[in-house]
Amino acid sequence: MSDQSSALPADTDAPAPVSGAFSASLIASLERLRLKPRSLAGSRVQGGRRSQLRGRSLEFSDFRNYAAGDDPRDIDWNAVARLDTLLIRVFQAEVSLPMKLVVDASPSMDWGRTTTKLAQALRAAGALAYVASLSDTRAMLPGEGGKPLANLQRSTSIKRFLQELDGIAISPPKHRAEDLLARLVKEGASQSVVLLTDGYEAETLLPHLRTLASRGAEVSVVHVLHEEEIAPSIQGEYLLTGAEDGATVRVSINEQSLADYKARLNRFLASWRRECTRIGAGYALLSTGTTMQALCSSLLLEAGLAARRRGG
Repeated sequence: MSDQSSALPADTDAPAPVSGAFSASLIASLERLRLKPRSLAGSRVQGGRRSQLRGRSLEFSDFRNYAAGDDPRDIDWNAVARLDTLLIRVFQAEVSLPMKLVVDASPSMDWGRTTTKLAQALRAAGALAYVASLSDTRAMLPGEGGKPLANLQRSTSIKRFLQELDGIAISPPKHRAEDLLARLVKEGASQSVVLLTDGYEAETLLPHLRTLASRGAEVSVVHVLHEEEIAPSIQGEYLLTGAEDGATVRVSINEQSLADYKARLNRFLASWRRECTRIGAGYALLSTGTTMQALCSSLLLEAGLAARRRGG
C-alpha cells in the first residue's frame, strides 16, 4: 500500500460526502488498479503510461525484423546468433496525458437524500484521480479562469485532495460544465478528459466532446444518475419542481407512466452510449446506489478507464 493511504481522513460522527467514502480497504482496492489509455499516439509527454509509440526509452516490448534505416544499436545480437536473422528490439514509450476531470455541478446534480449525484460524481473523480496519481499522472478538476478546483499528483496528499472535493460537494461552484469543456478545447494540448454528468444538457455538452475527440483528446463519460431516476419506486400524485428553472408541474405516477418513463430513460441512455461509441469515448453508467467497492472492482474496468495491475 502506498504511503498516501496513511493520510486517510479520520472517522467522524457525520462522514464528509466524499472523503468519508474512502476507507482503507477502498484505497487498497484502488492501488490494485492502473489507468488504461485507449489512444496515446499523439502525446509526447513523458510519464508513466504506455503508448504504441516506438522509442529507445524505458521498457522492452517485442522484436521485429530489421529494415533499412533502423538504428543498428537496436539490433539484438543474441537473437541474431540464435536465429541467424537480424532482429530489432522494440521499446514502448512511456507517456502521460494530464487527466482533466470535469464534474457537472449544475443544479440537477445536487439532488438526492443520502447521496447526491454531485457527491457520487466527486467520489468517482476522487477514485480516478488517485489511480492516476499512482500512474504518475496529474489529475485535476478544472475551474473558472483555468484555475483548478482541486488537483492531485503522486507527491501530494490524497487527504487534502479529498477534502477539496468535500468542499465542492457542500458548496457547488457556479460555472457550467460546457464552459469548462470549451476552455479545454481552446487549450488544445494532448489530454485525457473525463466528464462526470447526469447528461441532461447533452445538446451543449456533446459538441465539445466531439471536438475534443476529433483533436486527439482521450475522452470518457461517467453518466451519473440517482438510483430513483434509474428505477423509480414511487406512485401517486406529486408536485414536481424543476431543479434547473424552478418550474412546478403536477403529475400522476402510476404503472403506465412508470413504463413510459422507463422507455424514455432507455432511449436517453442509448443516445449517450451511441454518441460515445461514435466518437471513440469511454462510457460508464454510475448510480448513486453503486458502492465504491463496486465502482473499483467492476465499473471503472468495464468502462475502459482502468485495468488491474499485474498481480493485483
